[in-house]
Amino acid sequence: MKTRYKIISIVTTVILFLSSCTESEFSGAYLGDPNNIRIGFLAEITTGSTGGNSTYDVLNLVVNDINSQGGIDGKNLEIIVRDSYEDPMASMEELNAEGIRFVIGPGWSSRVLDVADYAAKNNILVMPTSATSPAISTLDDNNMIWKACVSDAFQAIVAADYIKNTLSKQKVGVVYQNDGWGSGMAAAFEDSFKELGGTISSSVPFLADAEDFSVIDFSDEAAEVMTDNPELILYISFNDGGTKVLSDLYDNSDYQANKPELFGVEGLDAPSLSVSLPADMVEGMRAIQAITDPDPKSNYSQFETYVQATLPDLEPGYYTACAYDILYLMIYAMIKSGSTTDA
Repeated sequence: MKTRYKIISIVTTVILFLSSCTESEFSGAYLGDPNNIRIGFLAEITTGSTGGNSTYDVLNLVVNDINSQGGIDGKNLEIIVRDSYEDPMASMEELNAEGIRFVIGPGWSSRVLDVADYAAKNNILVMPTSATSPAISTLDDNNMIWKACVSDAFQAIVAADYIKNTLSKQKVGVVYQNDGWGSGMAAAFEDSFKELGGTISSSVPFLADAEDFSVIDFSDEAAEVMTDNPELILYISFNDGGTKVLSDLYDNSDYQANKPELFGVEGLDAPSLSVSLPADMVEGMRAIQAITDPDPKSNYSQFETYVQATLPDLEPGYYTACAYDILYLMIYAMIKSGSTTDA
């Protein structure tokens, strides 16, 4: 599957994401039938995101296809779902205790980094669905952590080149959620931008997790990112914390006086920004987004046609395609190795 990047311009339009899978399918203590080939699926369920639901639906397309043809060595596949947001380690330990050695997910880079050492020591194959931090590629992981999606190192190169050479911005401030994904993306962008001759005027982390971001004062972070009046602010976040940071930035006098351009990265929650922030701050904000090969003959286009014919309410995207590939890679590895129990 070829991956490209495009620059999108955000408008104040609310987008609704639908899923055919209900939250109840993610709850409970069901660990499946030990006679089946059980594959764990770790998703950030308790965040309320629908991404895990759509991925689960696509994974079950594969399961149904394989099981309808007799399974693997006469055994059916089964997806066992656990949450990786609140306590990813507890979920990994639970899967391991049941002898589950193949895990799809987590989706977040920070959660992958949380469980990587445990997976390596216990020979559990972990293949993240949408974790893109460059740090994952350099882990001492006993070859147990494998990504199918493109690293942010590539996204950073594209973003830096566009900002420097297309937008002609020389001085950039960076504000990022302080976790494995955010810090990795920030470092990759800053290196790429400086290699092009650009200047990073500030690099400001902010709290990545909180029960209620609305009560947190990010005015200090807003003031810091405005140090030396950047021409553009790179915004690295996909959660409510980032939205609150931008809200506090809007109230900053230096921001109001200079109005630097805003630029987001993959994972930007455009609908949330559009309804939570002033229109004059969000309108026209650019962001980089991973896309798939638009050629109608491409593998992705065939995948999209297949999914939409089977699940008409689901709009497949780049990361659901990655999850689809991951499961088939695991199945292929099982067949080639002759083992369905050991990673």
